[in-house]
Amino acid sequence: MVHYYVVKFLNNPQHIRVLTNEMFATKLAERAGLPMTATAVIEVDEWLIQHSPHLRIQLVNGSIPCQPGLQFGSRYAVDPSKGRVFDYLPVDMLGCVRNAQMFAGMLVLDKWTGNRDGRQAAFWRLN
Repeated sequence: MVHYYVVKFLNNPQHIRVLTNEMFATKLAERAGLPMTATAVIEVDEWLIQHSPHLRIQLVNGSIPCQPGLQFGSRYAVDPSKGRVFDYLPVDMLGCVRNAQMFAGMLVLDKWTGNRDGRQAAFWRLN
């Protein structure tokens, strides 16, 4: 089975500790019984970076190539060929959320851990 991952690279502008924070928060949420996407340590080699022009990090005054090596990966919520992921939820769609109580649990976890990232939920639906 093929899985798709969103990868956060070691040289991301947020700092390397963000990768550890992401892994820790995911494991903490799992222990609290909240639904989390699978995570993995993903190895990205130099060849892939050199042959993939989109593997660059945008900065204010240009871009830099992603750093090869071990990276943090989060499994994409749905196979992109079978559905779509949204990082926002229109108010009129709130009634369609099947696990609203889990959403509330994630909000509590984010507040408790001091998470300041504004995009912490992924809403998806099949095509």
